Amino acid sequence: MKQILALLTVVGVLGGVAETTVRADGLPPRGQKRIPVDYRISTEKNFPEYEFFTIIGFQRVTPVKLDTTNPVVIPGAGRMGRSSVCSFVAVPKDAAKKYASEAEFLQALRNGTVEGLVRAKTRLGSTTTVKESDPRKMAVVEYRVEKITATEGIVLVPAKTQGTSSEAQEDSTTTEDAAPPTTFTRAGLLLGGLSLSAAVLFMGLWMVRRTREL
Repeated sequence: MKQILALLTVVGVLGGVAETTVRADGLPPRGQKRIPVDYRISTEKNFPEYEFFTIIGFQRVTPVKLDTTNPVVIPGAGRMGRSSVCSFVAVPKDAAKKYASEAEFLQALRNGTVEGLVRAKTRLGSTTTVKESDPRKMAVVEYRVEKITATEGIVLVPAKTQGTSSEAQEDSTTTEDAAPPTTFTRAGLLLGGLSLSAAVLFMGLWMVRRTREL
């Protein structure tokens, strides 16, 4: 009986570890939820010497137009896992001409090896956390390009925020070399934790039974 009680204690501890792992993976705490965030990047000055791109999930490279009349819009909906990470970069005009093919140029953009490449140090996350009672389905965060320099990169400053609070700004962490996130679903983590707990429980019961037989 004592052995069984000890095993149940272990199972409880493992369940707590599984829940903690879910929280540590960046999922919202109890009573909160995540909603998508769209980013709108505008400028009051044209930068004809640069061509702009977004890089989503460290793989999907998209050329975008940015000038005083055309803001860059980066949707948050549907961006999960690796795709939750988006970088906003610029390269000198005609930089692609130095590469034998478009594929080589795009790969150089992904690798960050294009000569003269600059990037925004703000990583544009795809979601923000709000209370579960919050009726909003999405948020819009607006940035303005203040300047572009070789040392500072693309400097973004907050412009106007719609349908969100400073929480969305917290999701847009400042980073120069973001690493691909390791993403697990809540269901997957809980299932893994429960499976491990069950395995420990059955193994313990088997050991107790074997001990009694000996």
